Amino acid sequence: MIANMITGLGLIIAVWFNILLFTGPQNPLFMLIVALAIGLTDFLDGYIARVLSIVSDLGKTLDRLRDKVFILPFLGKEMLALRGSEEFIESAVVGTISIILAAEAGIIILWIKGVLMKGDVGSHISGKIKTTLCTLAVLLMLSHDFYIKNFGGAAASFIFEFAILAVLFLGAVFAIWSFFNYIKRYSEYGG
Repeated sequence: MIANMITGLGLIIAVWFNILLFTGPQNPLFMLIVALAIGLTDFLDGYIARVLSIVSDLGKTLDRLRDKVFILPFLGKEMLALRGSEEFIESAVVGTISIILAAEAGIIILWIKGVLMKGDVGSHISGKIKTTLCTLAVLLMLSHDFYIKNFGGAAASFIFEFAILAVLFLGAVFAIWSFFNYIKRYSEYGG
């Protein structure tokens, strides 16, 4: 029960994060703090559920929903903001985010199919790694915005951008792997 309450709180914070994200200018430091709070709920709910042996299907579903509500709109907005850029790294970020979003769309469809078939909808290790990498990418993007706003510096900006691209690339690899794991899992159910 307590773990699900923490997950629910994280989901509420993720919705609030998106409201802040889409309703005008954001303070990069505040957005980073809110994102870290979401990450903290993600860590705490899982830790508590495992330690107290209260892992539940509802908790798994809420956890996955919170992660998607937090990560996907942010990546989508970032992709749209960078679309049309002539800089190589920014164009590569757009392409990599596109791959992640396409894989996530497929994963969501397969996950819904699994729920309807009453199959195993638990995440695979590839999905957990993908979510961790995408969360790290979001935190790096928010840190980059804070750093540029307050300190500037082209060299540091390039390092941030390269790190973001590297993390997103790994996230895309694990998103594709996760997608194929879902296909394999649900093909075993005859669907």
